[in-house]
Amino acid sequence: QCRVMVVLPSYWLRTKPRAGDYSQGNAKMITPQLESLHELHAEGLLCCAPPADDDDSYIISIARRADTRSSLNGGGGGFILSNDMFRDAIERDNNAGGTGLDKWLNGESRSKDKLGAR
Repeated sequence: QCRVMVVLPSYWLRTKPRAGDYSQGNAKMITPQLESLHELHAEGLLCCAPPADDDDSYIISIARRADTRSSLNGGGGGFILSNDMFRDAIERDNNAGGTGLDKWLNGESRSKDKLGAR
């Protein structure tokens, strides 16, 4: 079984009230793309990282948790599909004593037939 989770900054789902809209309701410019994001969020397929928080940590913790659960159940693991190299997260991890995040992200902690987070 495969579970997909999308992590986006929370402002991607925010709609702003129009100037002069004293009811402070959502903007009238809601697009089909924004509606699709709201639907994915309602279905639990989209997770929002709060604006002041590090979205890398959300992405990595979700994937590592899925990897742990999967390995206990004989599944395929947790993977990250991103063009982010997570350099800041790796540096923080190494400065905090290191948990092997860099190796996990590069797939070195898993068998060679599995794709890492490249």
